[in-house]
Amino acid sequence: MNRSPEFKYIDLKIITYYIGLVILGLYAIYVVEYDSTTKFSIYSEFGKQIIFHFIAIVIGLIILILDGKFLMKLSNFIYAFSIFLLICVLLFGETKHGAKSWFDFGIFGFQPAELAKFGTVLALSKLLSKHDTTVTKKDDLIKIALVICIPVILIFLQPDMGSCLVFAFLIIPLFREGLNKNFPLFIIMLIFIFISTILLTFKYFLILSFSIFFISLILKKLSIKKSIFLFFLFSLFSIFFEYSFEKLLKPHQQTRINVLLGKNISKSERYNLDQSLIGIGSGGLFGKGFLQGTQTKGDYIPEQSTDFIFCAIGEEIGFLGSLITIILFVFFMVRIVIISERQRSIYSRVFGYGFLGIFFSHFAINIGMILGLFPVVGIPLPFVSYGGTALISMTIFLFFFLKLDSYRMEILK
Repeated sequence: MNRSPEFKYIDLKIITYYIGLVILGLYAIYVVEYDSTTKFSIYSEFGKQIIFHFIAIVIGLIILILDGKFLMKLSNFIYAFSIFLLICVLLFGETKHGAKSWFDFGIFGFQPAELAKFGTVLALSKLLSKHDTTVTKKDDLIKIALVICIPVILIFLQPDMGSCLVFAFLIIPLFREGLNKNFPLFIIMLIFIFISTILLTFKYFLILSFSIFFISLILKKLSIKKSIFLFFLFSLFSIFFEYSFEKLLKPHQQTRINVLLGKNISKSERYNLDQSLIGIGSGGLFGKGFLQGTQTKGDYIPEQSTDFIFCAIGEEIGFLGSLITIILFVFFMVRIVIISERQRSIYSRVFGYGFLGIFFSHFAINIGMILGLFPVVGIPLPFVSYGGTALISMTIFLFFFLKLDSYRMEILK
């Protein structure tokens, strides 16, 4: 392999979408923080975000210059190092928003969970690219599950539920590599059991499960053995979910789920969601104009530069600006799929779909929680939300993916 391919092999389309998202992000952060009387400061969030972008791009260019095979050899090391940092943050980390998930270095903070996402995708790519390793073998599935579950467990102990959910989307590369197509039905079943348990409590869920069991026997859709098995399986999952909800989740996390499900909530508990919907809705078709957003300038929306940054876009440039933002995200993700499918290397393809899983989870969860379709879990919008660790991590994802793609005419092992 050559040390470094020519830059003419770098995919310019995805770079164009990336630049578009970065510009939208800087615009949104600026309008959240500034008004007509505010002077620019390098210590402001907008100033810091520019610095974060500069650092991220420098790291990205270094990745493009380095030898691709050398970077691939570091996959397991980066994964192991990220696990080490997750252990360290549990012992020495700073608690923010109820989770012990940050290292505080004074002028900046670092969240190891972001590195763990990148490290896990690297390790997954390395594992699946090994000879005779497939997602159809039981022993290989156990190895894959361990690679994903180790960081998830450590992040769950912080507890950072949002980052835990992101790892669930690593099922996307597994599907691409041949995972059983019936698995989505199992995921849907778990979601149904969880929602039913929270809304109905375990006692009423047992009645529901028994009813399904009884009806399946009458209609002869399932055998007695399968019906009994499903009844007990549903019950065990329900017990686990109820225990987890009441004992493992903190009160503010329970409130977020209750807000989503509309269960026993007050106006104060819906405040964040209501304000975000008001902000997006008030923008209309073309928005209120530059620095004219009343929700944004009035600081009615908490954590707006991070979790609720999309509200600023909706209010300032309206439905049209929101649509353009979503289209850019969709084009970006479609391009990831196109690039992944043209890879001749299993490692590169798995990494591409792993990147897609992480990126899509951030996009879907962030937009979903703003619109009330998902609990508020503190997941930033890629390349748009304020924050250094998440931005640099996602940029590294992109540039390493571009590096792998530049070798697409070669077969990397």
